[in-house]
Amino acid sequence: MSTTIKLNGITCEGCVKMASKRIGKIEGVTKVEVNLDGTTQIEAARAIGKDEISQALVDTHYSVAEV
Repeated sequence: MSTTIKLNGITCEGCVKMASKRIGKIEGVTKVEVNLDGTTQIEAARAIGKDEISQALVDTHYSVAEV
C-alpha cells in the first residue's frame, strides 16, 4: 500500500533523515521517502494511518500537515 502525506517542520537533510528513520520503524513500513518540502511517500504491507505516523514523530518538531 502506498500513502502520501505532507509533514510540517522539515527544513534540512537532517530533518529528512530523522523523519524517515522514525516513520520507517512503524510496523509494516517497507520504504519511506521524505522530501525537503515535507512531501512524504510511504510504502507498507498494510494501511498506515495519520495517527500512527504522528505517534512515530512524538518528541520531534515534525507533524503531519492537515489538508
